[in-house]
Amino acid sequence: LAEKEGFVAQPLWLDELPSRISLTDLDQRYGKLNTDIIRARLGFVDDPAHQSQFPLDLDLQHNRNLLIVGETGSGKTTLLQTLLFGLSKDYSSDRVNFYILDFSSRLLKQFEKLPHCGGVITDDSEDAILQLLSLIKEIISERRKLFTEADVSNYDAYLEIAPLPLSLLISDDASQFEEMKKRNENKPMLMLVNGIKMLNKYVSSINDIEKKLIDELWPGALTIIFNKKNVSDLLTGGLGTVGIRY
Repeated sequence: LAEKEGFVAQPLWLDELPSRISLTDLDQRYGKLNTDIIRARLGFVDDPAHQSQFPLDLDLQHNRNLLIVGETGSGKTTLLQTLLFGLSKDYSSDRVNFYILDFSSRLLKQFEKLPHCGGVITDDSEDAILQLLSLIKEIISERRKLFTEADVSNYDAYLEIAPLPLSLLISDDASQFEEMKKRNENKPMLMLVNGIKMLNKYVSSINDIEKKLIDELWPGALTIIFNKKNVSDLLTGGLGTVGIRY
């Protein structure tokens, strides 16, 4: 009789979370991620106390540092894969760049050929950790100069004036970080730029062939070797050239 009259008891609990859910499933259920700022959709949250279920969207533009803690096999690498896949799906490389330290399962090397990725360092990589640290230092210095010239104090304020990609350093298994520092420093490492203006600050010249490649294939997963200018030897392994991708 209750059902016939349209009276249905409200359930005490929401449905259980599925054992597996994809980012596509979440997009279809809740709509695509709002990409006005850099966010990463990481999973699905069940909040029984408030009878609520919702996607877990992490604001990477304002939450500067994130530490993921868990036992072996708890899913830390899977979470990082989800983060990187989501970023590459939802944003172009002119909005997000990332560098990866993969000291665990090496599953993050699958992202190496994406235009967003400046490089993946593994525990047997010939690329030295000092080169990556040098690159990060140069990026920080470059952005400090850009902010000063634009008379702004932070990343959000600069975006009101000009585009600038968010650069992320992703590390899987930080316990191997110290050991990685001891590796060979004499191999060059890829450098990412956010446009021709930044490129001109680090190369001494651009020939006709390089100009044609830039016009036809950048932005994209093409690395071009230029004669360097104002680039640390730690980044280039002491060479007079530097590999750059946009």
